[in-house]
Amino acid sequence: MTVHKKYNLPIEVLAPWSNIVLKTRIPDEVFEDLLKMYDEVMKSDWQSHGKTLVGQIDEEPKIDLEIQKNILIGLIFVFK
Repeated sequence: MTVHKKYNLPIEVLAPWSNIVLKTRIPDEVFEDLLKMYDEVMKSDWQSHGKTLVGQIDEEPKIDLEIQKNILIGLIFVFK
């Protein structure tokens, strides 16, 4: 059974007259999970998917869906 963690995140709209840019702060717990995911990816022989991204990106680690599911499972963000 998946346990969902729900976070209410306040947002600030920085440019409502053009491209919308939102500013928020993620909880420390979520940031720590993102760091775990980064560490997991970087300790392996990761593949780059930089060539499929827009811009001049030579290397960008591809984050496997399985790693995402194992670390970030059950997160629900509600923006207010």
